[in-house]
Amino acid sequence: MSENPFAPQLFCDRRLANTETWHLIPPADFNMLLPDITRKSVVYLGIDISDGGLRKISYRGTGFLMGMPADKFPGAWFGYLVTAKHVAIQFKGKDFYIRANTIDGKSIDINATKDVQWHFHPTDSAADVAICRFDPPPRTIDSLGIPTAAILKEEVRKSKGFGVTDQVFITGLFVYHQGNKKNIPIIRLGNIAMAPDERIQTSMAMIEAGATRLGTSSGVAIVKGLAEAGSNSY
Repeated sequence: MSENPFAPQLFCDRRLANTETWHLIPPADFNMLLPDITRKSVVYLGIDISDGGLRKISYRGTGFLMGMPADKFPGAWFGYLVTAKHVAIQFKGKDFYIRANTIDGKSIDINATKDVQWHFHPTDSAADVAICRFDPPPRTIDSLGIPTAAILKEEVRKSKGFGVTDQVFITGLFVYHQGNKKNIPIIRLGNIAMAPDERIQTSMAMIEAGATRLGTSSGVAIVKGLAEAGSNSY
């Protein structure tokens, strides 16, 4: 809250990777463990597998939206779509669809052409991450982008002591019920099981070895930091 008794009483929400979001009044989900942005950042990615009749889209994975502030234009953001590399390579040379929820409680399939330029890790071909520019249609999509300030940098991880046994939240697609009218992403809670200092087999290697399901590997993972008992900071 503000320390000035004559100033508006602002509420600071630090649930998203300890990044500060200020509110004039507490948001409706303020007492929840995770803010709505963790679900509203999730989109489904699929391709058209129609065979004659009605259009049918097969959703092959999930992605999440990110927003990077434009330094030269205060208040403006650049939008990005992030997913796993093993998901993105399925769309190479193909049109694909981004399914996002709309403000009227339904969903929309946004056509992304085969000309979308995916970017992968510049030096590590095994890094299972892909990103492309994506600006959702304004005043239509009920989606929120994760701010780039929430990205956990290695030096911050080390200084804060994040590591093995710390909790993580992972959002993704429940393949047995994706949602009929809109996306219904799931959120799973787990722990960091290993923080190796050497290369290990990645999901890309598992794909090459013939794996067909990797679960929610392309959802957004958010590290839950150590917080004081009773505080609203993560």
